[in-house]
Amino acid sequence: MLRPAILIVGSVHINIIQAPSLLLLPLSKAYDTLLGTEPNNNPFAKAFVIYNWLTQRLFASLLVLAHWSPFSPLELVICNSDGYSADMFTGEPGFSRCVLMSNHQTQLDWMYLWLAAWYSGKQGSLRIVLKEGLKWIPVFGWGMHFFSFVFVSRDWEKDQKVLVDRAGLIRESSCGWFWLLVFPEGTIISPDTLEKSRKFAKDMAERRDSGFVGEEEARNILVGSEDTVSATRRKLRSYSKSRKHEEYVPTRVLIPRYRALWTILRVLIQGKEQKQVQALLDITMAYEPLVDVTKGVYPEKVYSPKNVYLPNRGKGMRPPTRVHIGVQTVYRNEWIEYVKGGDEKGFDAWLKSRWQKKEGEVEMFQQLGSLSSSLVVSKGRKKKRKALVVRVVPSLVDIAGLGGVILAVWIGIPFLVRSLLR
Repeated sequence: MLRPAILIVGSVHINIIQAPSLLLLPLSKAYDTLLGTEPNNNPFAKAFVIYNWLTQRLFASLLVLAHWSPFSPLELVICNSDGYSADMFTGEPGFSRCVLMSNHQTQLDWMYLWLAAWYSGKQGSLRIVLKEGLKWIPVFGWGMHFFSFVFVSRDWEKDQKVLVDRAGLIRESSCGWFWLLVFPEGTIISPDTLEKSRKFAKDMAERRDSGFVGEEEARNILVGSEDTVSATRRKLRSYSKSRKHEEYVPTRVLIPRYRALWTILRVLIQGKEQKQVQALLDITMAYEPLVDVTKGVYPEKVYSPKNVYLPNRGKGMRPPTRVHIGVQTVYRNEWIEYVKGGDEKGFDAWLKSRWQKKEGEVEMFQQLGSLSSSLVVSKGRKKKRKALVVRVVPSLVDIAGLGGVILAVWIGIPFLVRSLLR
């Protein structure tokens, strides 16, 4: 009961501290109306961003305290595909503006990535794309709204406008730094979602194998060709019979949906160079003790919020002891041509190929207990590169910051009330 109590009580205090920032919004709009300045030249807009940056760092400190155990602290194992300590994720100066794309294992993936951002010092600049319903959760949803998180529904026409607006706001008003986290799968992996994803992949394979192509697609297949649409279709059917197309069918991840990530990147590559996104960070999440979805055991069932914050150790339900975070930097030259050129199909295929590799990483983790083959320990004298292991333990700065919040609430509010009653 201690963990949820710390999280709820601490979040309420942070909500109270966040409330004064609401006064900055009308002042910021009035300033823009009168002077017509850019966001970075608006002192009230800057103050709002810095205020939220500070409160977001406080919430990260609260997460650290809520997940801390003096006897068996949670460990984050951070590595890249080569087994290095993923320096680009833990503070390389050149990557202050990134988009993170991750597989979605549990409802708490974003919290553990926030803890990783806490270690890297980026906890105040993290933005997350989440389901719209989460912003209505009392206390926590209010805080997410204050932190300028991006909330999406299942209505693409509405979501597209939200993503364009919010991504543009993040680019222009983030004071030069942001980490924007996206889950392209759109939902957590479960028996139902995995079955739907597999069915979709099989349907796409059958559609391609049959040679069926829509009229618009057929017209665009042979650029500069003088063939008619019907002739193009005949060629495609003949090709399909001679070479059966192999469509990737997932077993440990879900098929990614490209549109949200595509829309965000289209916005973040615009504007001044010093405000544009610098790179993608491809994240692979995995949990220890190990769970294997191919055996019907899903991370969400084992590491649900209830089991993490209200564990029942007698039934074997407990929080993860280690959260593995595989990181790979995807530089702009690997995806920028798709985005700049408007090649949605090419970007979709590229993203699916990344997820196919991610499937292999998750499979290797379930077999070897590591997201990198170079991390498997051998008995020989040859040294193996090790991942960065971060123990989630609150620092004096974290404790002092949260203590300051409590003092500000319990001393500041009575003082304000007494002043108003005089």
